[in-house]
Amino acid sequence: MTGRYPWPPLRGDQLRTTQMLRLLARRHRVTLLCPDPSERDRRESAVPENVEVLHYRRGRSDLGTGTLGALLGSRPLQTAPYHAADLQRRLKEAAPQHDLVVLQLARIAEAREVIGDVPFVADLIDSLALNFTTRAECDRQWLRPFWRLEARRLARLEEELVRESVQSWVVCDRDRRSVLERTPSLSPESLQVVPLVVE
Repeated sequence: MTGRYPWPPLRGDQLRTTQMLRLLARRHRVTLLCPDPSERDRRESAVPENVEVLHYRRGRSDLGTGTLGALLGSRPLQTAPYHAADLQRRLKEAAPQHDLVVLQLARIAEAREVIGDVPFVADLIDSLALNFTTRAECDRQWLRPFWRLEARRLARLEEELVRESVQSWVVCDRDRRSVLERTPSLSPESLQVVPLVVE
């Protein structure tokens, strides 16, 4: 499950998705659950064999609901643009038909609440908590308190994902060290480095 349509693969997370689909589809039946593409992206898509693509839509009220939920709760604001009621519904229907769910990016972490007992892998790609901690150290003074708060919320979310998943991945050892050092109770084996390959 991804928060972005992966074709054409212009960004790191899109490249990650297309590479993973090609690899997994060699031996498995794979379902990709992703946002509706634009017409241009739909024309450029190249879906591998053995991959079924399901789309979800973000409704007009989803961003407001996601933002309000983050502000009133403890979720990072980074999750707000990825809140989608249609995503929750489709994932709830599709997950029980599969052996494993791969959730890509911590931003779509709330989706884990609807997959039931199906095991999942959390592909963090990178540590957003580390990203925002770095911003808090070097950005404009008035923004730093917000970045620190967001970093703390993201750190809690990443810890939850690593703890609840059967395995979690990041693309480099710097991010792995950051997550494990701030949460010593996590098993080092639970978070592995799976590099992004640039062809």
